[in-house]
Amino acid sequence: MGTDADQILTYECEFIPGLLQTEDYTSAVRRAFWPEATDEDAQQHAWLRRDRQEHLIGNAAPHLHAVINEAVLHRVVGSPEVMRAQLEHLADRANLDHVHVQVLPFSAGAHPGMNGAFSILQFEVEALSTVYVEIEPGGLYPERAIDLARYRLIFGRLADVSLDERKSAALIGRLARQL
Repeated sequence: MGTDADQILTYECEFIPGLLQTEDYTSAVRRAFWPEATDEDAQQHAWLRRDRQEHLIGNAAPHLHAVINEAVLHRVVGSPEVMRAQLEHLADRANLDHVHVQVLPFSAGAHPGMNGAFSILQFEVEALSTVYVEIEPGGLYPERAIDLARYRLIFGRLADVSLDERKSAALIGRLARQL
């Protein structure tokens, strides 16, 4: 049994999910989030994230289902060139069989993910499955089974009110071309 999740369900409301970020986007986010970060710090953070992303490409890659708030796609991070490359990268990754990307449109209105970003890490052994909730300065891992069940319900509802993969890809492509 491996230590990597078999399935990752992630909702992101402010950034492109980390496993789907380009290095330039990651560096720009790091600089925005940590204004005191040096260029070297930002680049090192991007390299570490890139190393984690390699798990997404390989024979034992987990299934990744990402729901991304539409605002994330409109927010230019870094520069128009960085954002265009990021959206193109996102579209490219969404073409992988084990990666599913949906956009939660503005038209969805109020939704159950409005409290913030989270990821559900699901393992073959259910007892190892967990939730990661992003907060400043790190994150929380709610441990109760009821918490995991609640976040699964929230994720399911977010996926239900999001654009399907085809419409999401079309929106991502259109926004990339506009930059």
